[in-house]
Amino acid sequence: MLPPEQDIARKAFDTISEAQEAKSIPELEAVFAESLAPLGVDVFVGVQIADPLRDRQVEVTFGRTHEAWYSHYQAEGHAARDPVVREMLRSTEPLFWSDLPARRGGLKPEEARVMEEARSFGLHEGLMTPLHHVDGSVSAVLLMGERMASDAPDTRAALHLLSIYYGSLARKLRQSEHEAARQTAKLSTRQLECLRWAREGKSSYVIGQILSLSARTVDEHLATACKKLGVHTRMQAVAQALLLGLLERTTP
Repeated sequence: MLPPEQDIARKAFDTISEAQEAKSIPELEAVFAESLAPLGVDVFVGVQIADPLRDRQVEVTFGRTHEAWYSHYQAEGHAARDPVVREMLRSTEPLFWSDLPARRGGLKPEEARVMEEARSFGLHEGLMTPLHHVDGSVSAVLLMGERMASDAPDTRAALHLLSIYYGSLARKLRQSEHEAARQTAKLSTRQLECLRWAREGKSSYVIGQILSLSARTVDEHLATACKKLGVHTRMQAVAQALLLGLLERTTP
C-alpha cells in the first residue's frame, strides 16, 4: 500500500534535502532507495547513449540495476527496438511506460515484445526522464518496478521530482569521481591518438600508418592506456576514456 499523498510529497522533499549531503554515489543510492521503495521502485539507474547517430547502445552509468534484465536486454539487442529509447532520443519530456500505447500511434509489434519481456522480469511500470546534452549524447534516469504505481497525480509528480534530483546529484558526484580518475590516468598524447583511431575501428597497422608509428608501438601505447584505465582490451579502454571525457566524440 502506498503512503498517503501528503506523506509522499513530504518524503520526496525530505529525501532531496538529505541527498544533498551524500558524498558518494552509494550514499546517494541508499538515501533514494528508502524513499523510492514505498513507491514500488525496485530499479533506479542512470543510462547514456554516447553516440545516438551511430548506434543505440544503452549503457548503465550509475544506480541499482536489474542484472538479469540488463544482461538479457543487451544480449537481445533490444535498444534498437525499445520504445522507451525511441522516446528518450526524440523527446525531452518524462515518460511513464503505461503511457506508451497512447504515444504516436501506439506500439509496433517488436516494441510491444520488449515491454512484454520486461514484465516477465518483474518490471511492470517505469518512468524515463531524458536529458539531451550539448555534445550530442543523450542520458536519462530510469525508475522501474513490479509494483510501481503511476495512477495518482501526486505520486507521478513525486516520482518525476525524485528522478530529476537523483540524476542531477548522481551526475555531479560521478563528474567528481571522473575528474579524480582523469588525474590518475594521465594518458599521453600518443595514447589518446591511438585510442581515438581504435574507436574508429582501425587496426594497429592502420593506426601506425596514420601516425607514422610501427604496429608494435601502437600496441604498446594501447596496452599502457589499458593499464592506466584499469581495463583489459582496447575497446574497453575506448569506452572508459569516453566515459571519463578523455576522447572527443568526433572522428580524429
